[in-house]
Amino acid sequence: MSESQIVNDLISWGEKNGIKITKGLKFVNLPNKGISCIASEELGGQQPIIEVPSDIIFCSKQIQEFLPGIEIDSQDSNTCLKIILCKLKFDTKDSNSPHRFEPYINALPEIIDSPLNWNEDELKLLQNTNLGNCLKERFQNVYDEWFKFLEKYQNYQEFETQSETSWYNFSNFLWAHLIITSRSFPEYIINPNCPRDSVMLLPVLDLLNHSNYSKVEWDGNKGGNFIYKKLDLQEIEIGDEIYNNYGGKGNEELLNGYGFVIEDNLFDSVLLKIKIDNETITDMANRGIKIPQLEDYTWFAFDKPKEGEPVAPSLQGEVIFLINKHHDESIQDMINIFAFLNRKQIHEDFAQPINQLEGIQMLRNAIEYKLMKHQEPITNAKDDDDKEKQKINEYRKKCSEIYRNGQISIFKEVIGKLKKLEKTILKSGKKLLTMDKIIKNDQEFIERELQEFFRGKEIVFETHMEILVIWILVKIRNNSFPVKCGWVQKMYDSQEGLLFYSDNESDEFYQRLDLHEQITAEACNRGFHFIKSNVYTRISNDECIFIGEF
Repeated sequence: MSESQIVNDLISWGEKNGIKITKGLKFVNLPNKGISCIASEELGGQQPIIEVPSDIIFCSKQIQEFLPGIEIDSQDSNTCLKIILCKLKFDTKDSNSPHRFEPYINALPEIIDSPLNWNEDELKLLQNTNLGNCLKERFQNVYDEWFKFLEKYQNYQEFETQSETSWYNFSNFLWAHLIITSRSFPEYIINPNCPRDSVMLLPVLDLLNHSNYSKVEWDGNKGGNFIYKKLDLQEIEIGDEIYNNYGGKGNEELLNGYGFVIEDNLFDSVLLKIKIDNETITDMANRGIKIPQLEDYTWFAFDKPKEGEPVAPSLQGEVIFLINKHHDESIQDMINIFAFLNRKQIHEDFAQPINQLEGIQMLRNAIEYKLMKHQEPITNAKDDDDKEKQKINEYRKKCSEIYRNGQISIFKEVIGKLKKLEKTILKSGKKLLTMDKIIKNDQEFIERELQEFFRGKEIVFETHMEILVIWILVKIRNNSFPVKCGWVQKMYDSQEGLLFYSDNESDEFYQRLDLHEQITAEACNRGFHFIKSNVYTRISNDECIFIGEF
């Protein structure tokens, strides 16, 4: 039977069972898009509506219909729906007694192009991406869900015999899982009393393709029917496609759960995880730093937190950000977190310029590393004549390229914004000091004092910061600050009482440069931490910039 005939049978079945479709809407097979809903005639100002009656909404109420007698805990209802999908699709014992959802089950796709279904060589196309790195864990999660369900309900009569050919085997369960991730809707729209994460399938309506720009409304009525309404009437012409809208989703979420991507996706985003202990997260929140919540992002209907659950993604000791080209607020939130985590010991406020600049560098370093990994050539590809090489599906290859290029584009965009923000902060600084300025304004140090301090010995400095430390030590010892650098001496005098601490880093510096004949260890520690507390290092060229007044 052709795909068009299968869909026609589904539409006929749906209408016989009470599905209402606005006159003038037609389901057709479009090139490169598959089954789609279009306006086949002028709608005359009618609002496109598809109403699915409660009797054929596939949800938790079907559990007893198809698995009679099983007693399911409420938290297992979504998993049980997947098991029922397996039964209706693959249970050959019931093939001679058609069930009432048969036209719908027949119309469901045989394959969802989620990477959970990709072969080994196709998965290499996602190498070094967030999605590629987490697929093993996601696959394991699906397996664990299946295994634990069958283990928990092993005494139910249907599950007495387990084998690879059982209708509820893992391969079939994975198919059902992807049907749910790619086609389900939140059940609470028609049933406010159900668990918040419960899902449902809506025959016929789930044929509509997704568009970020489609204005739609989902609603339920008193009878438990689901009602889809398209709101942007003025834009509909004959031949136009009628879209659904899953919400603003990035290509990573779309590819993982739905098996497709969108070129130039307005909502494309990069997920960045920062591992932080819960005590620190609480401290940051108490200081006014915004910690993102799960509800700030879009998720599959069944991924929403359950009632009464805390929603901060810090529960596992990490904070999750989604970076988008068009959402600068999340970038500033991440800068604040990095600024707090790397704040200077004598500058406790994360909002101080020195800490903001440090936060920018740390965030930029993390993003540039991710950019580098995304741009690395794909390795371990088999030779063309390798007999073990698996065929790569061209559609999946194209999806991986769009996904990867989208991630790279976001990384570059954010790096550009961080550079611009850094320049803006530096431009507002009244007092800044670099080695270039020291060379320009303190010839005495360069030509005489440095040589005298080390008594003619050749010294190798490991970082720019070490040169600044020696400069401050020499200037303090000799009381020889140039006029243009007098503000540095005033800063030192004001902070000197805060610098009475030692650590391995400053002690190692003191010993390595053999400074015991020139100054005391205590004086070295003060100078070292004075510089360390007031400089940040630019990752682009390792230049240290001493930050004074703003």
